[in-house]
Amino acid sequence: MLKTKDHSNIEELIAGCKQNNRTCQELLYKYFFKECYDYCSWRIKNDDETMSVINDAWLKIFKSIHQLESIEKFKSWAFTILKNTSLDHIRKNMPDWEILENLGDVSVPKQLPSDQVFLNIDMERMLKKLPETTRDVFVHFALDGYAHEEIARKFNITESTSRWHVANARKILQKIYWKENE
Repeated sequence: MLKTKDHSNIEELIAGCKQNNRTCQELLYKYFFKECYDYCSWRIKNDDETMSVINDAWLKIFKSIHQLESIEKFKSWAFTILKNTSLDHIRKNMPDWEILENLGDVSVPKQLPSDQVFLNIDMERMLKKLPETTRDVFVHFALDGYAHEEIARKFNITESTSRWHVANARKILQKIYWKENE
């Protein structure tokens, strides 16, 4: 079994993957599987869909691994692919109102009004309406899956400030959503 701090084995596996070695691909996949699963299952509640997203992401990783210039950047590169694959899946398969509902604030109604039609809300446009720091913290937490502790270190803020920004972003996004869809 590979140890977390044993970077030489990871480098060997990546080199093997660049040569399309199936054993290296399997070992690299298994090495990062738990992190990938934890990340995707947080966003995608259906286990079959989570596995599908993980497998799609790894297929993309293996197809383009020969383009990876720096082995030190493998993890962030691979997780960017995983993040984008999961976001594509969410955008394609989840109605926009449900994305807002899953942000966690109980003030979002569980039932849609029958006379209301919700079509293609531009989430990126809505996120741009947030104050910059609030947006950055929210994206790192809600979309990228960072813990408040990691966000606090990255932005040089306290964990409670990180939590406040996430809660504030949820409130603002919900207000924007309902104001635009009254």
